[in-house]
Amino acid sequence: MNLIPSVWRTFAYKMADLERHEIDAVQQIYNSCTAISEWDGRTYNPNYVGESYEAGILPEGGVKENFRIQTIRNESMDEIIGFISLYHGYPRESSIYLAFMGIAADHQKQGYGKQVVKQLLIEAKRLDYSEIRVNVSLKNWPALRFWTHSGFNHISGIFGDKKISDEHFADVELVNELT
Repeated sequence: MNLIPSVWRTFAYKMADLERHEIDAVQQIYNSCTAISEWDGRTYNPNYVGESYEAGILPEGGVKENFRIQTIRNESMDEIIGFISLYHGYPRESSIYLAFMGIAADHQKQGYGKQVVKQLLIEAKRLDYSEIRVNVSLKNWPALRFWTHSGFNHISGIFGDKKISDEHFADVELVNELT
């Protein structure tokens, strides 16, 4: 299976496999995404990045070799501004599942994520993947807007609670079909 390269670039950013010494810095970026638990109801995980680095975020029956967690670095300033984690080959061999993408709070709404996703789509297509999927909380309006504006406009499923309230949560799985 072809994997997204361990290093790839946009014109201004470099994505590279996370290194052990970067875990704390990337965990701080994850921490800056404070509204996550409000949107999806999950408990905050103070070890999310370290656990991702060690074991990966794997679907049932998944293997660590198909998982990547990568930093997003502003090359001109040599600063980590975000991270992305991907699982290759789920739910089909020709799919990439984007498990998480986070941009540090002080770097959001500046187009960085759009550049990264645009290049990710190019890389995935170059490697003959047919789609990229992402799971988004239905309460996360900024993310829903971001992903639909990025071409993730096919809904493959809605999962979660059927009841609507502050204490109930549901997600939508969005797909960008690479053509």
